[in-house]
Amino acid sequence: MLTSTSLPAALKREVEILKSAGFGGIRPPEQTDWGWCLRLKELILPDGTRTDALVLLPKNYPLSSPIGFYLKENATLGSLDRSHLFEGRAYHGAQAIPGWRWFCGIAEGWRPGRHNLLSYVNVVMTLFNEGGS
Repeated sequence: MLTSTSLPAALKREVEILKSAGFGGIRPPEQTDWGWCLRLKELILPDGTRTDALVLLPKNYPLSSPIGFYLKENATLGSLDRSHLFEGRAYHGAQAIPGWRWFCGIAEGWRPGRHNLLSYVNVVMTLFNEGGS
């Protein structure tokens, strides 16, 4: 695991912005073979439930959009829209990660400098709420 001081400057700034937005505890991103893995501890979902989440980022982030958003496999989801949550599989270049559900919330039209981790997580939260009751 890398420390936050070894993060690229742009990613470090975005992690700090995401932390200040109140989505839960944000762990320093871990570098992997394919990019970065950011863990959100006790993320507050739109219906008020809490769960851990992952955001996977490519090596060249923020020039390219996030790879995927994941919720813990056993998370309590309340009334959230589950139509785009997949267990044991992922699409669009994302990876299936044991113990996690991949969310199909593709960041189409990603614009570096205009879009960031905060806007991505906000869009995902909005999409979770779309089909909720």
